[in-house]
Amino acid sequence: MKSARQRSAIIGLAVMCWACNSANKAAPTTTVTTTSVAIAASTDMLRVQETVTFSATATRSDGSTSAVTDWSSSAPGVLSINPASGAATGVSAGQATIIARSDGVTATRMVRVVPQYSGKWSGTYAINTCTATEGFLAAGWCDQVRGGIGLFGLELSQTRDTVTGTLSFDVVFTGSVTGTMAVNGTLTLMGTTTFDTFSIALPSWSTNSTAIDVMEGTFSQRVTSTEV
Repeated sequence: MKSARQRSAIIGLAVMCWACNSANKAAPTTTVTTTSVAIAASTDMLRVQETVTFSATATRSDGSTSAVTDWSSSAPGVLSINPASGAATGVSAGQATIIARSDGVTATRMVRVVPQYSGKWSGTYAINTCTATEGFLAAGWCDQVRGGIGLFGLELSQTRDTVTGTLSFDVVFTGSVTGTMAVNGTLTLMGTTTFDTFSIALPSWSTNSTAIDVMEGTFSQRVTSTEV
């Protein structure tokens, strides 16, 4: 039979070992992750050479937030974006998706780039084909104008992808026009210009500005007169 002193020694040793094991247990750790990314409200349309800075916020699993500093564009030839600041610049007409990333979580926004049509334009047009009827045919109208070079001028205001303004042909014909742009930047105009008894309507106008301050394309004129 063990003495009382021996029993006390054994019990004391067991308590010491339990305390040692308890002290060596590691405290549990929590990994903070990104749960969502949101791009702040901003424009979805830029003009060529226009720069807009986008911002986005990353929300963490612990409730904290931080600004996103990882940006990219799906079409840099249409819309370039600074990868750290989110400053986006329109390069050419079209559409691009901007992407904000944080720890593998992304947010996207489709952005359209349109040409800059607002302002004053002046240029020339060549009359390649002509078809006349009634009095114009009898007067030999097409023989007089076919192959000729005319002048035109535009003064336009632009809101997003819509333009309004005035158009003049050969200085004397003036009138109002309105139009919209296709995704590729092509501008379609409609309107009528008048001078004296003559009217020139635009059944089709299709031009594009693929370079700053340059516009090219084709259009048709429908000329009528109350006296011809």
